[in-house]
Amino acid sequence: MTDNTRIFQENKQQFMLRTQASPTASRRLAKAVICILSDAISDRELLYNIDLSLSEACANVVRHAYAKEPFTPEQLVQVDITLTEGRTIEIEVSDWGCGFPEWPVDIKNASPEAEGGRGLFIMSALADEFELKREGNRNSVYLKMRVEESRWNLSG
Repeated sequence: MTDNTRIFQENKQQFMLRTQASPTASRRLAKAVICILSDAISDRELLYNIDLSLSEACANVVRHAYAKEPFTPEQLVQVDITLTEGRTIEIEVSDWGCGFPEWPVDIKNASPEAEGGRGLFIMSALADEFELKREGNRNSVYLKMRVEESRWNLSG
């Protein structure tokens, strides 16, 4: 007896980029991620929203993760990307710094007069799924965005 069922293999691509947690290097990292994504995604507004989220996450690493230590080249920011073609984009921005002082983290918008404090709120609003993670000494911001098939540059 033969099995006529076909297993659907999702077309997944994974990328990992890592650099020093300095303002210039982390901005270049975010731009490199957008360059990778622009090959897969045709929707400019979506790319802008992803760039905004990445810029916020990378800036948070630079400003907060290693703030208690003098800068060294070993202080890193890493971005892991998983593209499931025609379906989702998953982005995880990680550091190995001090992490959040309290868990769970209360994600809310800052007051209008505040000079900062909007990044996590913005990222959580732009993503379909948003999570803050702490695994060992690794801290991560995880974003998942569902993307309609019409917004992809689908491979043939």
